[in-house]
Amino acid sequence: MLTGVLHEQDEKQAELLQSVLDCTSDGIVVVGDEGEVVLFNPAAAELIKIKEGERLGLRARVFLPEDETTPFPADELPSARAIRGEETSAVEVFLRNEYWPQGIYLSVSGRPLYDEDGRVRGGVVSFHDITKYRQALAKAREAYADMLQFAHIAAHDLQSPLATISGFAGLLRAEYGDEVGDEGREYIGFLVDEAESASRKVEGLLTFSRVGTKGDEFTRFDLNEVLERVLRALAAEIKERGAVVTKETLPIVRADEVQIERVLQNLVSNAMKFKPPEQFPVVHVSAKEEGGSWIICVADRGIGIEERFFDKAFYLFGRVQGGEDYPGDGIGLAVSKRIIERHGGRMWIESEVGFGSKFFFKLPE
Repeated sequence: MLTGVLHEQDEKQAELLQSVLDCTSDGIVVVGDEGEVVLFNPAAAELIKIKEGERLGLRARVFLPEDETTPFPADELPSARAIRGEETSAVEVFLRNEYWPQGIYLSVSGRPLYDEDGRVRGGVVSFHDITKYRQALAKAREAYADMLQFAHIAAHDLQSPLATISGFAGLLRAEYGDEVGDEGREYIGFLVDEAESASRKVEGLLTFSRVGTKGDEFTRFDLNEVLERVLRALAAEIKERGAVVTKETLPIVRADEVQIERVLQNLVSNAMKFKPPEQFPVVHVSAKEEGGSWIICVADRGIGIEERFFDKAFYLFGRVQGGEDYPGDGIGLAVSKRIIERHGGRMWIESEVGFGSKFFFKLPE
């Protein structure tokens, strides 16, 4: 009687599992220890037209997504790695066969399956179609490239007329300043200041648009030496503000040295700038290794930033609440973030109002 009950429970669990697999939109395939398909759900059958007993991911059908023609290395496929006891997550592959002559992109993850003795007996592979996502991403990148090209052309074309306006405004003040009175001189001053501000923004826009196209080759260099150059360049500002800048030992990294120097200079300069008037700046530069990457931190004891403004701080010409009381055009952080993204890394903020901010950037090794 008990055996019958247990058998009935096993059947119900199996039915429940099959129902879950049938309803899952992701393709799921179970492979044996030699890579042969032993179980798959309807979504897998629809996506890759797999058959029982077939080896998953034949070289003739699965390609590298970068060029869509180079066969994906068979021993690096998630199914092959799963039966070696390795886990993989979100591996992108390009599939082309008689069912998909134009090809589709898949995001594939794999996990090993163990028996009760802890030995690998196969693997489970899950995947879903990311073709529309890849197409949308390609369009977004194309649109972004077009926008940068437009910004570059517009900014370049604006440089000359702005220089003309600024130059003639300066001549007007020099030649006729005594004749126009105090109010007239004030108006001319406004004109000169705004023209110069517009010129700085145009130059910033040009710099932003050039980050991805005017960079140098990546080389290995000592970040300590780069920071020393930054501190020498900022020596007058450090002395004027009475700033204290300390650092820990920084790593050797592989990157565009000129661009990383610009990032550090932007971050250290900002760290000295955004502080309460009665307080002298305190800046600390540190680094830590994490998962094969280096995370660099520039910390200050300044005014801090509200969390809701973290993203806005990186906008081009973005000015966070309270930042409008300090000099600047809202360009440095936007350019810095774009530089780090060019390196395949990211930049982010941790901050508490009144207690300072920490700006981090991650450089993959």
